[in-house]
Amino acid sequence: MRLPLRLVVVAVGRLRIPWAQAACSDYGERLKHRFKFELVEVKEADRRGGSKDVSRQKEDEAVSIWAAVPTGATVLALDERGLSFTSPQLAAFVDDAANRSKSALCLLVGGPDGHTDATRERADRLWSLGTLTLPHELARIVLLEQLYRAATINAGEPYHRA
Repeated sequence: MRLPLRLVVVAVGRLRIPWAQAACSDYGERLKHRFKFELVEVKEADRRGGSKDVSRQKEDEAVSIWAAVPTGATVLALDERGLSFTSPQLAAFVDDAANRSKSALCLLVGGPDGHTDATRERADRLWSLGTLTLPHELARIVLLEQLYRAATINAGEPYHRA
């Protein structure tokens, strides 16, 4: 019997909008029935006071992100430069991660300015949610919903109808 995959989402910042919190909480609870699911929110760099050093802010966030990544995890960073997956392709990727001997599958959601070049290079794969620019809250909801959809596809359940 295969143990459930440890699935970790590391996201910069906290969701502040109640409807986004509710949606993410709902999908998070659904994911806990399928995986050893964890959502880790790391502190967003301080952007108050007119600080324009975006590189420094992204570096600070990257340190926090990588500190939360489980040792030996397969890392998938959300990035506009990444590959697009169909839902069945994502399901296959998740299933493959569950079958490999890695400790976890970890998905990284950057801050408002995205990831550092070093994070993009260090990640095992980059994944783009699409060509549209999404607010952070919507991107996180789409991510969690697609992970849930992948789990139902892999379980042969009728949630995914395409």
